[in-house]
Amino acid sequence: IHRIKHPPKKSHIPRKLSKFVKTRISKNSLVMIMKAIIPGSIIAIALGIIFNEYFGFALPYSPLFNVTKNVSTLLLISGWIGVGMVSLGFVLGAINALYNKKVKKAIGRIGWLLVAWGIVIVGLAVLHKESIGFSNLEAVGSYAAIVIGIILVLRSEGTQSLMEIPSVISHILSYTRLVGILLASVILAQVINLIFVSSLSDSIPFIIGGLIILVFGQLFNIVIALFEGGIQGARLIYVEFFSKFFEGNGNMFRPFKIERQNTANVYVKKDKKNL
Repeated sequence: IHRIKHPPKKSHIPRKLSKFVKTRISKNSLVMIMKAIIPGSIIAIALGIIFNEYFGFALPYSPLFNVTKNVSTLLLISGWIGVGMVSLGFVLGAINALYNKKVKKAIGRIGWLLVAWGIVIVGLAVLHKESIGFSNLEAVGSYAAIVIGIILVLRSEGTQSLMEIPSVISHILSYTRLVGILLASVILAQVINLIFVSSLSDSIPFIIGGLIILVFGQLFNIVIALFEGGIQGARLIYVEFFSKFFEGNGNMFRPFKIERQNTANVYVKKDKKNL
């Protein structure tokens, strides 16, 4: 960040590359991006130590958690993160509505929260092959939560709001895509390293080719993982989380519209004459 704000006279970054970046992104935007990347980088380093993943290679120690052998556990963890984020969004939406004295809307947010948790409990029972009949008290409680939640939503938002039930489920399940991004990056790194290691037993041209594949392949993997994780993470925050409570107070977004300066809107004038 200091280098961006106060660029040195001599830099190891090629001038053409730095000029290209500066033409696309301003200094303030670069600083904001760096501030967002630094915490994620620290977390990535910590997880790399825990998973024993160093650019696809592994050091001689047992990982605390094996990514490729515990995919179901990762999916479950990401699903619970989705439940927590969506639930927090509904709670904040209810608090925001009560603060603005919109009691009816707050009741709707609480109703959606009950529906979400009811569906989650039933879904977990199905995954664990447990009974979802009326003999299971947890299933009965989840059914009651779904029914009460739907009643609250109908009273506050109307019948058309029931079309949003699949959206609530998809918003929770959307967080599992993070596991797919993680696995894709890990497996791609392992494949690149496998190609490099297999080339070491061949002649010098193959070794050089394997080294080129290793360097550029890992750089490509880092760039893809950085942008893919950032884009998907931002989408989860803005769509799945903010949509539950955030209300903008700026100007209405009107796409594909410009104010006429040198021409007259003939069609509007004709319509006014007809009226």
